[in-house]
Amino acid sequence: MECTFTSNDEYVVSGSECGDIAIYPVELNGSSNYDTTTSNEATILKRHQGPTTSVAACPQTKRPWLIVSASYDGTAVAWASQAQYDCCLLD
Repeated sequence: MECTFTSNDEYVVSGSECGDIAIYPVELNGSSNYDTTTSNEATILKRHQGPTTSVAACPQTKRPWLIVSASYDGTAVAWASQAQYDCCLLD
């Protein structure tokens, strides 16, 4: 399974054997911009039916929320929140 950092280094994105994508917030130098009650919990994205073996994050610092994943089920998925996508259209 691959993993990657987002371009702003705030998250680690990982594939999984069950087909999910896990996104973990990162604490830098012992500090975090996140609520400590949720900093160890991952956001889980579900779409693939087979192991998610490849993930990549957009290298542009303006688009750290753009992620692509690929699976043994033969699918590739581009992940982005609608709010971030709409904001990007104005750039």
